[in-house]
Amino acid sequence: MVYCTSCGSENADGTRFCTKCGATLNMSAAESGRGSSGGLGDAASSSPPSSSSGQAADSGPLGAETIYSPPSSSATSESGSSYNPYATPNDPYGSSPYGAQPSSTPGGSSSYADPAYSSGGGAPYSMQQMGQGGGGGLFAIGEKRDPVMIIVFGLLTCGIYMLYWWYMIITESKNALGREDINPAMELVLALVTCGIYGIYLYYKYPKLFLDMQQRVGLPQNDMSTLCLVLAFCGPLGLLVPYLIQTELNKIWDAAGAR
Repeated sequence: MVYCTSCGSENADGTRFCTKCGATLNMSAAESGRGSSGGLGDAASSSPPSSSSGQAADSGPLGAETIYSPPSSSATSESGSSYNPYATPNDPYGSSPYGAQPSSTPGGSSSYADPAYSSGGGAPYSMQQMGQGGGGGLFAIGEKRDPVMIIVFGLLTCGIYMLYWWYMIITESKNALGREDINPAMELVLALVTCGIYGIYLYYKYPKLFLDMQQRVGLPQNDMSTLCLVLAFCGPLGLLVPYLIQTELNKIWDAAGAR
């Protein structure tokens, strides 16, 4: 088919003049058009199908849609090992992942070792009783007093200083043993209400408590509770009871590390 360049009408092959407008037809352009179209057809038919790694291209009819198949997420390399193109590459420096604590430094010690927590027992600080090194197992250490001066002050104050002294040694014994059941004020009130009868019982009660204190500080036990109770009924000899009690307490405080 030959097209007229003037009016664009179609003419049969081999026609030299346009049947509509009479213009001369360009036969060379028609022949060259046929040759170029034939060459394209030959090239299309002679082109071999191409293939790529992991997929095959199938040439279909003209205008057919080619389906693209993505490469597999895990391919095998030439050496035979599995290769994943989407995997995160390894850290070339060998550092730990984010959030992980390094186990040790190049020197061999822990990077984040805290000396306060590195001691044995699993606790940062050792909880000890007061005086474990100097107090000898007691929770508190009392005051050393002169036994002779206690008797002198008791006589000069007509026994008022003795009430103060009893309150102090009861409080110190309570704190040293950690006894919450002892009430110094109540002990003195009972002694006054009973006209001194409960006070005689105190001469027996607290020398018994001293046995536990002597054991804690490593002293031999000296049970003088019976002796103090007997002296309390012997009139003026009862003044020796504060002397004996304070002397024994001074020994306990010395053994416990009192200064």
